[in-house]
Amino acid sequence: MLDKDLKNLWNNAPQKGNVQFDKQKILNEMNTEIQKIDRSIRNRNLRETFAALLVILMFGWSFFTTDVLISKIGMGAVVLGAAFIIYKLYAVRKSRQPVDVSTDVKTQLVASRDYLKKEQNLLQNVLYWYILPLAAPILFIGIVNGSPLLFKVIYSLFVIGLSFFVYWLNQKAAKGFDPNIAQLEEAIEKL
Repeated sequence: MLDKDLKNLWNNAPQKGNVQFDKQKILNEMNTEIQKIDRSIRNRNLRETFAALLVILMFGWSFFTTDVLISKIGMGAVVLGAAFIIYKLYAVRKSRQPVDVSTDVKTQLVASRDYLKKEQNLLQNVLYWYILPLAAPILFIGIVNGSPLLFKVIYSLFVIGLSFFVYWLNQKAAKGFDPNIAQLEEAIEKL
């Protein structure tokens, strides 16, 4: 009799509720992790925007106070480079789709994965949208000024070294997205 009761209980148990619970649990865990990453990205964007605005103010002020045309060109290029950095950060951020609770779990996970891939791609390509727009004109300004050759060499090595360091940091950060993207892809495949 006990065997028959267990079989009836098993056969009559609502299976859809169990599956829904697992999906909801996966979604909640993923959303918590994505929100943590999102806060980190938002904080990074704020820091970078603040730094770029400082660069714009400093080099913009120098642009208007110097009389040397070649220096003005370099300073104007730095200001444009800093403005481009702000644009690039927020263009990727704006591409993030807001979480729509009316869509299914898989669609939400795909949207989150795609956004993380865009952020990862942004970090992987930091040389083109961040380093070169700033480092090239800053090197130009340092080389064309009337300083002694030793200063120009030290200045150039410092700017190049700092550029390599920024590149390395961003490549390291980009690799940090791999586990989260893999986790999202695994969850998508399970659904």
